[in-house]
Amino acid sequence: MRSLLFLFCRITPLLALLAGCAGAPTIIDPTRLPAMPALAAADAASNDDLAAKFRALALRPEYGPDGSAFNRGTIVKWDGPITIFITAARGVDPAAYQPFLDRQIARLARLSGLSMRFARRPEDANFTIALVRRAATRKAALDIFGHTAGARHMARIGRCMAVVYPNERGIIRRARVFLSIDLPAIQLMSCIIEETTQALGLLNDSDLLQPTIFSDATVLPRLPWHDALMVAALYDPRLRPGMTSRALDAVLPAVIAEAAARYRPVLSENHR
Repeated sequence: MRSLLFLFCRITPLLALLAGCAGAPTIIDPTRLPAMPALAAADAASNDDLAAKFRALALRPEYGPDGSAFNRGTIVKWDGPITIFITAARGVDPAAYQPFLDRQIARLARLSGLSMRFARRPEDANFTIALVRRAATRKAALDIFGHTAGARHMARIGRCMAVVYPNERGIIRRARVFLSIDLPAIQLMSCIIEETTQALGLLNDSDLLQPTIFSDATVLPRLPWHDALMVAALYDPRLRPGMTSRALDAVLPAVIAEAAARYRPVLSENHR
């Protein structure tokens, strides 16, 4: 059975004003991150709120194989080690982005329990991160998804994207992330965080529980606590690849309750 592909793009009203920007690569200094906006207190979101957000993110992919809205309706996730290889456009030094990527990948590994490491050779990787200019990200959307109306729309407005390739059982076997390195620093940080997180299987956007990286209306330098909790919940072993919404009903309340009890105080305290 052919693997399904999902595409996720990031665009905000602010980005729309910058649609024509391009030029030298943006450099990120992970030791001087912008302050996070005010977040809701840890007890402001109920477990029901968290469960509703999880369903929105995990069961409704943002875009489908033809670039149109698509609803797979099942859990997709990795079930083994992730090895990451970074490619870069001419004139772009991957080392300039490695510290911020290291920080984000290390956090995702802690939250998911997955082994995530960087590979030295592309043939050893199942997850690629392409550091490219925005024009190349646009071209990739059309190359991967064809010149459908949805793909053309995403190519016109998208800044970064992630594509995942799950098999027929809902197990992600490969992922590709495209990062537009000619974005302003805060927007590039937010792209890195959103796309690498979505590539783990949280495929959709949702405006529930703001501020969130899973929204076209926000740009953030770190994962908010409730977004980080979504990763931990997805990788609870009780949530299996291919699980339907109906099957999820039996286990999700307990998964969310336990993840909230374990992570909410820590995550809301430091957002790291």
